[in-house]
Amino acid sequence: MTRGGNPPKRLHSAGTRAVPARSGAAMAAIKALALLPFLGILVGVPLLDRVMPLVLGLPLLLAWLLLWIVLTSAIMAVIYLVDPANRGPEA
Repeated sequence: MTRGGNPPKRLHSAGTRAVPARSGAAMAAIKALALLPFLGILVGVPLLDRVMPLVLGLPLLLAWLLLWIVLTSAIMAVIYLVDPANRGPEA
């Protein structure tokens, strides 16, 4: 307990600064989101390994892989924004 009667906040180290600890459910959601690009590419390759149909002039598999490259960047940007370790110091 601190002087004001409030319990101290739980902190964990993330690099060189301390940030509030995330709940288990929130971290599980972030990890599941990070797993999506891996699964999209891993599962998609054997299922879509054919030339026809063409998507924007590309074979289906190549279009699928390009789609996941773009989606991976978007997903990682969302994870970066949600992760509390990437937030600036609070005043």
